[in-house]
Amino acid sequence: MIYIYKSMTNILTTSLIVSISYCILKYIETRVLDKNDEKPLKFIMRDTFIVFVASCFGIFIIEQLNDLQKGGINILGGSSEKGEIKAEVFTNGPDF
Repeated sequence: MIYIYKSMTNILTTSLIVSISYCILKYIETRVLDKNDEKPLKFIMRDTFIVFVASCFGIFIIEQLNDLQKGGINILGGSSEKGEIKAEVFTNGPDF
């Protein structure tokens, strides 16, 4: 339970940092660099919310794929020698 809380806090914190960075850069772009095409702040906030949600989903999916890779299933590519699961099979004759 604590792991889920720390993981979710990490996802939300990272997404919030990404969204705030996007909002600041977009505001600078529209107000300072491109004075001919000024967007209202409402549209910038809408785009910032979309960036927040997209980064939450993206980080969540990456964490899930990394958990699968640690479990031995290699989805992201590369070698997974550390987490490789070897199947235990019976190869000798029966003992009875």
